Amino acid sequence: MKQIESVDSFSEGVRNLKATLSSMTEMESKIYTAIQDEADLDDIIASKLLRRLSHKSPTDHIVELLSLLEGSCLIHYKSKHLFRNIENMEKILSLLKSHDPKTLAACIDTLESILLDSSEMHRLFEGLGGLQLISNLITSLNPLLGDVKLKSIELLVLYMSPEHNNPDLLCTHSDITKSPYYLAPESKVQFLTKLLGQRFVDKLVSMVSKEGISGVVYPDVAVAAERERAVFEGPVQIPICKVTPHHIKLTPNQSKEKERKQVVIGNGPRGPRRPL
Repeated sequence: MKQIESVDSFSEGVRNLKATLSSMTEMESKIYTAIQDEADLDDIIASKLLRRLSHKSPTDHIVELLSLLEGSCLIHYKSKHLFRNIENMEKILSLLKSHDPKTLAACIDTLESILLDSSEMHRLFEGLGGLQLISNLITSLNPLLGDVKLKSIELLVLYMSPEHNNPDLLCTHSDITKSPYYLAPESKVQFLTKLLGQRFVDKLVSMVSKEGISGVVYPDVAVAAERERAVFEGPVQIPICKVTPHHIKLTPNQSKEKERKQVVIGNGPRGPRRPL
């Protein structure tokens, strides 16, 4: 009986929060953001939602929680900082291995909200195998994943879009190319060319251009990708995850996990850093 009451209470809370987030005026959104900024990261709404998220939960609960996480990250930029914790980002990415189309679609929408305007989140997404998981969905032969494939392509359009106006890229260094979160556009082309092929990447870059995104120009991406494709021999590795250890909150039991994952980080002021 208590379990049923708990489920009913949870469902009601989710519905109320969803209604609140979806109906906010601009002023209410600013007030919400200010309140969330004052709270500790562990106490913000997105953190509480994330703690309730589990692949063992009913599909409807997972989809609702992901939808609320998506809204929280869109309204409150600092909610993205929760995913500096590798464990939290992995929790989201693990849902990309689901066989349920609803879960996959909601997960991709949430990832888009996490990656939007954050170069730091892009680098973690790359370093933890997010590109491979999205590529697997695109190349899947499952006939039920038509909409999921479209959402996956939408996410890659966002991924390939220029990052030069991202707040976390601008605030880390006056020259964005020297920011620890910077990744040259041609490097993205290289990664995806290995995973999805030259023809697909050419079309993807064309889609990015048609979106009317101005700013950084992709320098002859087809030629650059073809020229450097020989670098990729054997399993795909994404060696440019320029996130230093102090940017990631790790739990004590993740120390051994770090060695297994070998999320490689970039060069520091004292030479190459060891794998994270």
